[in-house]
Amino acid sequence: MTLPQTTAATVGRVSVVAASDRGFAMPLAVTIRSVLRTLGPRMGLDLHVIDVGIGTAGRARLLESWRDERLTVHWHSIDRRDLKNLPISGHIRPAAYARLFAPRLLPADLSRVIYLDSDLLVLADLAALWAEPLGDAACLAVPDVSCPRVDCAASLPNYDRCRQYLGVHPAIPNYRDLGMSPEAPYFNSGVMVMDLERWRTADITGAALEILSRHRQHVIWADQYALNVVLHQRCRALDLSWNQGSHVFKYPTWQESPFDLKSLAACRFEPRIVHFTSEAKPWIYGNSHPFLALFFAVLDETAWRGWRPRVPLHRRLREAGGAFYRKMLRGR
Repeated sequence: MTLPQTTAATVGRVSVVAASDRGFAMPLAVTIRSVLRTLGPRMGLDLHVIDVGIGTAGRARLLESWRDERLTVHWHSIDRRDLKNLPISGHIRPAAYARLFAPRLLPADLSRVIYLDSDLLVLADLAALWAEPLGDAACLAVPDVSCPRVDCAASLPNYDRCRQYLGVHPAIPNYRDLGMSPEAPYFNSGVMVMDLERWRTADITGAALEILSRHRQHVIWADQYALNVVLHQRCRALDLSWNQGSHVFKYPTWQESPFDLKSLAACRFEPRIVHFTSEAKPWIYGNSHPFLALFFAVLDETAWRGWRPRVPLHRRLREAGGAFYRKMLRGR
């Protein structure tokens, strides 16, 4: 089932791929709605969704959320057996690995695609990202704001000042055994421009799965570990603003960060894509992300309009008990 084809007035089309299970259908609705909000009026969008258990009702609700004559939606099913036995920890779900299979699932004549995670707010026209030259790179991606190099301790000149604010490091614990430099860029896989022809020719999918199997004990952040290993020296860095990870708000000043003032400021204050990384999810009660209000403003343009996270039971019980106690005091 697809939405209507784009009208003849369009001047170009952008191809995007995303993956989701049932639990991430709602944030996926917001991600793609935000893409449509900012896409140029004469640009078309070919959206490929890798379905990791969204379900019939979920698909229908997503299509209702994305009604737009510029959009065509293509659904791709993945054999969930392909995702079995892959390293899982923390908030990482099996669906996180679905992006690895994009070159095999998407049409063979599609040579380039933008991959987007399902927990993003897109604030800039994706046509600008689509126009980024790949050159001889197999991938374009943004350095991870929490750990932009393979080993920050061994490569950052101001490591002593920013060490307490960095995320996990080294990002690839066995990088020396893999022949990687500690100064090598380490990218976040939530936003990527993928050269599908190069991925297929080099079988990046197969190589990444082999890395995950062979070095399972060293895997940090699921597919991201494997892709950074396999695409070492084959990925070109994009501007930080194309993937603003939530960790960017942990740095007190640019001097306590791995970035220069201009790059950090653009990422923090003028992001082109906001990425609700780690546990900084707007749909989790108590989140205070700076772009929380905008997330719900876009949510209210989807089939989930009006939805808000429920107050946890322990909080409701505590508040109810407090109200009862105050009522008893007033009655004395």
